[in-house]
Amino acid sequence: MNVPCFSRLTRSSSIGVNNLSRTVLLAITALSLISFGANAETVTYLGRSINLDPPPGFCQLNSSPEERALFEYQRRNTEPAGELAQFAVPCTELADVRALKADRFTRWVQVLVLKRKGQLLPVSAPRTQFVRGLAGHFADTPLDVERLSRRANKHLAQTNTAVTDFSYEPLGTTQDAFFTRMKMMAQVGTVTSPVSAIAATTVVNQLPIGVYAFGTPKAKGEPAIETTRAYLRQILDRN
Repeated sequence: MNVPCFSRLTRSSSIGVNNLSRTVLLAITALSLISFGANAETVTYLGRSINLDPPPGFCQLNSSPEERALFEYQRRNTEPAGELAQFAVPCTELADVRALKADRFTRWVQVLVLKRKGQLLPVSAPRTQFVRGLAGHFADTPLDVERLSRRANKHLAQTNTAVTDFSYEPLGTTQDAFFTRMKMMAQVGTVTSPVSAIAATTVVNQLPIGVYAFGTPKAKGEPAIETTRAYLRQILDRN
């Protein structure tokens, strides 16, 4: 069975942690024959380890050949931006796809260990200093979660919302991360769909990471900003 995937329409050869690129908005995967995998894991880059666990309600793919092939597809697509440390989808959607009740996901999350000039490089600066440097003149802009949640709910209700090929919007900072929103158009076969993501960029164990929650207009559940914040908090608490 052919497994169609949403993929990026353009490419970028190098990603800096100060230039979060459109290449992180990648790959909505349509799956079949899925089973749940273990969620908690430890990944190691540059001799530094990070303990990861998807946010509540999300499950990783399993290690079957089909699922590994799909994970590798996602890993290759995100490679210019960083190393794909974790990728997960809603457990309920995973079950529906496995039962052939659905053919693609409306939401997914991932963690990238971000590259700078095409390389993985450790960050020596403390987290707060890194976040403020990354945010630039947005460093003193607080994150307004309630406003973003209202905007997200309005957006999700408009399933025919048009989105340009790519747009990037700084949202604000907390003491732990710089938050941004990204939007693009993704295509699978002849079907084109708007895709948006909320990203939180921070440092964990001297590794620059991006924590992402993606969604389409058909996504159900909590707003992406809430998912990203929960994912980020879980990672910080575990490390």
